[in-house]
Amino acid sequence: MASLKLQLISYSQDKRESLAQALLKLDDSISVGTLSIDDIESLAGEGGFLPVFIGYEDVETVVEALKTLSDKVACSYSSVAVVVDANLLTGQDRLLEAGVTWIIPEPTAPRQLLNTFKEIFELKAEAAGLESQLQMANQIAFDAMTSCSEVGQILTFTEEILSCDNAGTVVEKIFVLGEQLQLNLRFKIEKGKDAGIYCPDGRDGSNDENLFEKLTKSEHRLFSVDDLSVYLQEYCTIVIKDMPASDEKRCGVLRDLLGHIGKTVESKLVSLHAQELLNNETLLAMDALRQIQKTE
Repeated sequence: MASLKLQLISYSQDKRESLAQALLKLDDSISVGTLSIDDIESLAGEGGFLPVFIGYEDVETVVEALKTLSDKVACSYSSVAVVVDANLLTGQDRLLEAGVTWIIPEPTAPRQLLNTFKEIFELKAEAAGLESQLQMANQIAFDAMTSCSEVGQILTFTEEILSCDNAGTVVEKIFVLGEQLQLNLRFKIEKGKDAGIYCPDGRDGSNDENLFEKLTKSEHRLFSVDDLSVYLQEYCTIVIKDMPASDEKRCGVLRDLLGHIGKTVESKLVSLHAQELLNNETLLAMDALRQIQKTE
């Protein structure tokens, strides 16, 4: 269990300093900071401590102090303790509404205060641990749902690509999938009458000519360079730009998706190119027959 860390916050320097000394005398392993409410902005960005407001004379003063903590300090607190005059306990509903989780009447012996602060701090740490586990569980569930959604999109894409009868439709399907998966794609058809560089929304791909020229010199088939992930084959090159380099797991998923997308598109383009060649041969044969008929 982490060692107790306190921040004693009070308008009265005497009260906060005397309480800090008394607590440290009982247990020198704890960490105790003190400050005036006027200096509360100095806590910005810090965390992992229990804020304790002490010695306030009325409920509204405590409420305003809590508002200052919430508005001006860039961290959240799952527990806030307030040590107040016993006469203020009649206004405890107002304090609870303002975010106080523990109200301790004053005077209370330092030993009892220390034990109470430790109990609060341990509960706070336990709650933080449970919250972290919940966030992890939510992330796992989100990743699973995202994965299922993406698998479904890939399956639909594969079925649609296999039914395409021209390269233009293949290009359209690729960028629809790219939008669904939130990928910044570039696509190049290497062979055939539709050879060229394609961008989303039909934008001119000439700005990416140097990029593809550099990539086509590589002998790799699926690789990464800078913030790019590249699928390179004989009939097509697909590039994912702006890969999330800081998210290694997501990058791995995207590379796997790219491999599947690339193989599907390559197979279809090979088929379309073969059909194109066959059609050309058929036309040549028909022209030759016409020429023969004319000479007879």
